[in-house]
Amino acid sequence: MNLQWEYKQLEFKSEKRTVSISHDNLLHQLGIDEDFEISTHTIGDLNQTETNLVKWQSPFYFIPEYFVSPSNKTIQFDCIYDLGNGIQVCYEGKGCYHLILAIYKYAQGLKFQKRMIYFWLHEQTLIVLVFEDSVLKFGNLFEVDGINEVMYFILSAANECGFHKNSFAIVGDGENQELSVIQMELQKLKLGLIFVEKSELYEGYFASPYQHFSFYLKSVLECALPEEI
Repeated sequence: MNLQWEYKQLEFKSEKRTVSISHDNLLHQLGIDEDFEISTHTIGDLNQTETNLVKWQSPFYFIPEYFVSPSNKTIQFDCIYDLGNGIQVCYEGKGCYHLILAIYKYAQGLKFQKRMIYFWLHEQTLIVLVFEDSVLKFGNLFEVDGINEVMYFILSAANECGFHKNSFAIVGDGENQELSVIQMELQKLKLGLIFVEKSELYEGYFASPYQHFSFYLKSVLECALPEEI
């Protein structure tokens, strides 16, 4: 396999669990040891077995009914995961995690101010979560074509939740180049953008590419497998 990135513990311990995510013909794989520390992290060509694959482009739906009705025949899902606080998320992908599990848990724990828009962006896939007092008010996945559509969905979510009447924080994760463009566009509207501040998963991690994927994989490893329907 042609590797773009590789990390291994100097004193390698037996891996307790591994998880992987694929995009752009690349496979990220993260391993965690018996002490819940990162044992391996590789990014390379998509030509090996995908272990505990994480979905990220599949639609997801928050339930109970005041988010979306599970009886709606247009909704396709076969997995449900309990996020706590009375929130469950469902999606299609038996035997797989979804990146939204980790994105939600990280975003829900942030305490920037009373109202917050949190978005995650990779190319044409945009995830937007809206919180008020750390309670989820809105969450969805969008297919976008360019920065204008990214701006539209972020600001539409804020407007739908009534945030335009008050101050609110916008927090974003993605490639720095794209985030910088969004930041400039928001500044034109006298709005700011807070870049996600990541913790160092292991020594040297900050030199690795695609951190907006790998940063969340450790949190996924800490999740139980979703319930299959």
